Amino acid sequence: MSISVVIPAYNEETNVRDTILGVKNAIALAGIKDYEIVVVDDHSEDKTFDTVKMLGEKNINCIRLSRRNGSHTALRAGLGNSRGNAVLCISADGQDDPSCFSEMIKKWRNGAHIVWALRKKRISEPWHIRKPAQLFHKLLMRLVGTGGTDIDISRAAFFLMDETIVKAINDCPERNTSIFGLIAWIGFNQDFVEYEQRSRKFGKSKWSFVKRLHLASDWIIGFSGLPLTSIFVGGLLVTIFGFLYAVY
Repeated sequence: MSISVVIPAYNEETNVRDTILGVKNAIALAGIKDYEIVVVDDHSEDKTFDTVKMLGEKNINCIRLSRRNGSHTALRAGLGNSRGNAVLCISADGQDDPSCFSEMIKKWRNGAHIVWALRKKRISEPWHIRKPAQLFHKLLMRLVGTGGTDIDISRAAFFLMDETIVKAINDCPERNTSIFGLIAWIGFNQDFVEYEQRSRKFGKSKWSFVKRLHLASDWIIGFSGLPLTSIFVGGLLVTIFGFLYAVY
């Protein structure tokens, strides 16, 4: 078998090298020899691209986007350039611990098409951000649907996908949407493992409140009928009130 690893990165020159080394160690422990690592530089303002290129390894490739598009678009760019039987998608900041990779591979070999890695604790976020995020994800799951899975996607950080899922995502024409929402919605056999999240060594998270809000709107618009239903109900109410006023 062959494994592809997709790593979206934005201004992670201080973390990306250690992340790659950690992923390589996890792959070696899983006994996999045929692998590739695709780093997608989301038009960083630092030397992320140069740092990856300086590694000089033939099975490590770096793609630099022409402008900043966000991590989910970077992930899709990486998926479009992957060739493995399964693809691991993991962030470049070093907080995600790939030591659970062997367990993810076992679940994949046992028939899971998607294996989520769920954080046991969201240690990098204060409670006033963490609790609303969990509540909001639960609300989104009710509005959008989860493709038949009850996995808590609010704790998901990285994931392993079968090549069947990769092909389905690459064939999807919708581009301005959440990759996590698409995977949760798409169905298939989904499973999960849990891991302890690590602290950041350098830098800080790029996920601001505005970005989270924008991502949530993509989920609702892309995967639910809520916008159309709201427009229909609003139009119906305006019509009824207009008719009543005309009668009056």
